[in-house]
Amino acid sequence: MRALYIAMQAEAQGLLEALDAQPLPEQPVIGTYYQAGDWLIATSGKDRTTGVDCVGTEPAALIANDLITRHGVTSLLNAGTCGAHSSSEAEIAQAFLISPTIFNHDHRIPLPRFDEFGRGSHPASPEAASLASQLDLPTAILSSGNSLDHTERDLEIFLANGARLKDMEGSALAWVCRQHDIPLLCLKIVTDIFDLPHPAAAQFEANLAAASERLTHEVLRLRELDF
Repeated sequence: MRALYIAMQAEAQGLLEALDAQPLPEQPVIGTYYQAGDWLIATSGKDRTTGVDCVGTEPAALIANDLITRHGVTSLLNAGTCGAHSSSEAEIAQAFLISPTIFNHDHRIPLPRFDEFGRGSHPASPEAASLASQLDLPTAILSSGNSLDHTERDLEIFLANGARLKDMEGSALAWVCRQHDIPLLCLKIVTDIFDLPHPAAAQFEANLAAASERLTHEVLRLRELDF
């Protein structure tokens, strides 16, 4: 079974409507699940304390593991928004497929082998390059962290890893998929150029609607390729 993970409800809503996705009768404690034909779609759900979307690596990892172990998912697609570094020359609402690697930039553990674990360096789906060619989309290396902003050290690690896009869930999904030996394909849509003086949060809010519309469009294109 194939599954799609989209962290935020606002990112997912257009696609859920386009696919006439229906909520599953029984929902998990963390996340919200929908059925759309042969696809299982998961969003991160709402935090019971604050009511906001459960963004970040922790809910992403828990949901990915649940999809694989309880629902028999054998292929995972992550679609979501991201920030882009100015060196990528990316445009707002531009779409990328992630290849060849997914890193972390704020998981610093300066101990032998733990530093390697913290860095991540997880392989993206081997299909990503071919799909990007078919869809005429660029590829980029992705790095994940649990903050919308970044420290100077985060940025140093981000650039050293060769990353050009950053999000808040890709590396967690990639780590879980790697443990289960199943492929992860990541589609990312740019909401902000995160290293510019204009705050990333303000850019994100201003551009979320356009990026979500592009996300719907590109996921439907992937679906036409029978991914």
